[in-house]
Amino acid sequence: SYSLSKILYLRSHRPEIYKKTEHILLMGDHLYHKLGGGYVTDYSMASRTMLFDVHQKRWDPWLLEKTGVEAALFSRPVQGGSVIGEVSRAVAERLSLPRKTWLVMGGHDQPVAAVASRGGHGYTMCSMGTSECITPILQKPLSGSHVLACGHPNEPFMEPDVYNTLAYNVTSGLLTEWAAKVFTKKEREQGRQAYQILEREMPKKPTRILVLPYLHGSGTPYLDAEARLSMLGLDEADRRGDIYRGILEGLCMDQKLNIEKLGADRLEPAGLLVTGGSSRSQAWLQIKADVLERPIHRLECAQAGALGCAILCAAALKIYPSLKEAAGAMVQVGTAVEPRKEESQIYREKYEIYKTL
Repeated sequence: SYSLSKILYLRSHRPEIYKKTEHILLMGDHLYHKLGGGYVTDYSMASRTMLFDVHQKRWDPWLLEKTGVEAALFSRPVQGGSVIGEVSRAVAERLSLPRKTWLVMGGHDQPVAAVASRGGHGYTMCSMGTSECITPILQKPLSGSHVLACGHPNEPFMEPDVYNTLAYNVTSGLLTEWAAKVFTKKEREQGRQAYQILEREMPKKPTRILVLPYLHGSGTPYLDAEARLSMLGLDEADRRGDIYRGILEGLCMDQKLNIEKLGADRLEPAGLLVTGGSSRSQAWLQIKADVLERPIHRLECAQAGALGCAILCAAALKIYPSLKEAAGAMVQVGTAVEPRKEESQIYREKYEIYKTL
């Protein structure tokens, strides 16, 4: 990501390397090239370089001219989910693959994972890992003014002429990991499960604690690298369980803010489809449902990115007639966590205070 800045740095500080450079490859491009697929990238990854026209689906001539970077250095951009060739015979033999193994273009991890939400059920994907990202699918791109104001990008999706955006907190799972390390040091030394301890000690009802959940910098809609974790409303009666619940509430408030800035109508009506390590926490999912006032569904497959790649391959090789039919057949979803009226009303009032912070 932000490849242009790195390229210009390399050209300025290591010109002897830049002058010898024949190709500049993203990680996926490098893998495809080594497997025998030539120099190819997908639209979603290309859009993260700062040099790609997401509307015309090409390396942007104006940006290339202004920055003095040669278009020939970059891989040929193609639609994610398209067949781009075969694994070379030598590589197939070395890796014990079938002689005829197709190469199908993948893409950026978030939209590839969001492929699992395309099965016709009306979900929006939410990845809950070290960072947390909601990936709404857009039939038309966001306006330039919205992108500038909120930082939600326009990224070409895995279907032609469809886009996605990203609404994210960069330290979501990292923040809960920090809390576990700080508050459960003794228990962890005894081999006990930190997160389960904190969740058991959480109060059953919403807290009055307000947390700005930015451990080191915020994601969208502020993109403020200087933002830091802040807690308000604590007193001597509060314990680690109260603080931990306050942290989970703050993370959900941050998502609610992103949804409000995006417009709630840009999310699918059936609710969020969650994946990632943090999605295993039933307590967190219930708070999320209450704060966001929408159902939360858990993806049964623990590896949404790998599942998305499998769906792309199944559709590309016509095992299923379309991406949506492949996703509909291959995705399994758990029972929904539904929002609760009383808690949602409390969080609605709390959110109005949260926004002023």
